Amino acid sequence: MRRVPTARPIHVVVLSSHNSELNVRNCLEAGADDFITKPFKLIDILQRLALLTQAKQYNFNALSPQNEEQIKNYFEMVSLMIRAANQNKSVPQLRLELVQMISLALKAVRTSIIAASPCHKQIHVIRSSDDPSVQQLPLELRKYPEIQYVLRTGKPLFVESLEKDLTLSFVKHEVKSIQFDSMMVLPLRHGSDVVGLLSIRMPKTTKKLSQSDIKIAEIASQVIAITWKFQDSTALKKTA
Repeated sequence: MRRVPTARPIHVVVLSSHNSELNVRNCLEAGADDFITKPFKLIDILQRLALLTQAKQYNFNALSPQNEEQIKNYFEMVSLMIRAANQNKSVPQLRLELVQMISLALKAVRTSIIAASPCHKQIHVIRSSDDPSVQQLPLELRKYPEIQYVLRTGKPLFVESLEKDLTLSFVKHEVKSIQFDSMMVLPLRHGSDVVGLLSIRMPKTTKKLSQSDIKIAEIASQVIAITWKFQDSTALKKTA
């Protein structure tokens, strides 16, 4: 189905009465975008379908900045992040500087690092670009379907604004919690585990995400994920 040219990308959602972790993982690795198990709830299905309708699919390997200025900005941003990671700073300070860099580069409204686990009902914002005092801000996971999706699937989510899309008007009426502004949410991996997320909220004026935006977000998530290794190293030194 995905090989047939269409105006919109085709998303695959599996509905099943089997909810074993192996079944879910196999479906996601085979290319499914999401996996829904019994008991099926209309509001839950609407949330997930609305989110996927907004989501853009990208092939990271095929993405590249499109002009000389974008290429220059991209490499400068990558260089700054790597240099910051190599400096001898505390992990909280390094994370704050990284999210501030990302927000500046992408002109984002807010960039946040979120510590999260799919088996917990709460998530914690541990760093936010617009408020340096934030370190352990608790939030209810159920209110953030985009974060639930990334935790559930381990896949990044790129959402472009569908504020004026008439085909989703019924969903907007039913599902008040869904945000319709452009955003990027990427998993942060430590080993094989997803330990957190990088959440980037774009301004209302950003209706489309550029290739350069996506690549910077991808590199940023990888650099920030490394800070979990620094955290482990610091903990080991304290116990030694």
